Amino acid sequence: MVVLLGAAALLSSCALLPGRVGLRDDDYGKAEARMVQIADALKSHDAAALKGMFSPYALDRATAIDEGLDYVLSFFPSGEITWQENTVNSKDAASHGKKSELLLAYYKVSASGNDYWLYFADFTVNDVVNPENVGIYALGVASWVEDTRSPEVEPFFRWAAAVDLEGSGTDGYPGIWVPPAS
Repeated sequence: MVVLLGAAALLSSCALLPGRVGLRDDDYGKAEARMVQIADALKSHDAAALKGMFSPYALDRATAIDEGLDYVLSFFPSGEITWQENTVNSKDAASHGKKSELLLAYYKVSASGNDYWLYFADFTVNDVVNPENVGIYALGVASWVEDTRSPEVEPFFRWAAAVDLEGSGTDGYPGIWVPPAS
């Protein structure tokens, strides 16, 4: 019994570490609420609403955001979509009573008989790293394939995996993922 209690205390203390990748109780709810907002904008082809969800920091550093929004909306011509959560994770940091939380979510989105991966990175609060970076940092859509290491989607998942709390690096750039030109 003592060993089990010790193990439980040790595992639960990991949640107190800064920069952890994990999941808080409300992450699913936050991800679902953001997905509803995204889906509403996709259904109505409202590029301005999608753009308004991005953080000022991401908008300032994104390249060709309007073209990226057109690219994302092109996947949903009929405006009818359904979605199902695939994975929700989070990264966070805390310092001197302040915190930053980055929500990372993958959904399976279906439209017009086709399935897609939809990914978003959303800073729900960002007092430690960058207060100007609250809102969606990154959004992307790719064809649905079961094998996420498939050459067809590998660049998409490499980009999504590179998004971090600091918003640095060339692979995890802010804005909208658009496949590299062939």
